Amino acid sequence: MPSWFVIPTADNVIPPAVQRFMAKRVGGKVKEVPGASHVVMMSRPDTVVRHILSAYAATR
Repeated sequence: MPSWFVIPTADNVIPPAVQRFMAKRVGGKVKEVPGASHVVMMSRPDTVVRHILSAYAATR
C-alpha cells in the first residue's frame, strides 16, 4: 500500500527521527517541512495540500 509522510522538522511531540523511522519501516515517501510544528496542517496548510495533491497524482 503506498504511503506518504509529511514530517514537520520542528515537531516537539513526535521527534522527526521517529517519524523518519516509521516512514522507512513501511517504505513510505517522505516530504519534510522545515521549521514546521507538530500541527503542520495548521501552521503550513498550503504545503500540506501540495503534498496531498502530489500523493494523489502519483496514484492515478
